[in-house]
Amino acid sequence: MSAELDLDQGYVFGTPITDDNFVDLTFKSSTLNQIITTLDNPATGINSDGSLVTGAINFQDGAKVFAFQVSSAGGLNWFATSEA
Repeated sequence: MSAELDLDQGYVFGTPITDDNFVDLTFKSSTLNQIITTLDNPATGINSDGSLVTGAINFQDGAKVFAFQVSSAGGLNWFATSEA
């Protein structure tokens, strides 16, 4: 699985990711490939060290959803769906 997040160069670390500073998110796995190019709702921000502001982040463009969360055990949980 891989996910690549592209943000505008004006993005300020720690602030919410909005449609204004979001470029795209490309997600690829053995069962699903999708690209999210617009956000329905602002996503949680990312700190300058790459960590998530609240430990989780969600992206949604219509029926396309990608979410991941750092688990209490230190692992990473992720969830992705695409349009039918």
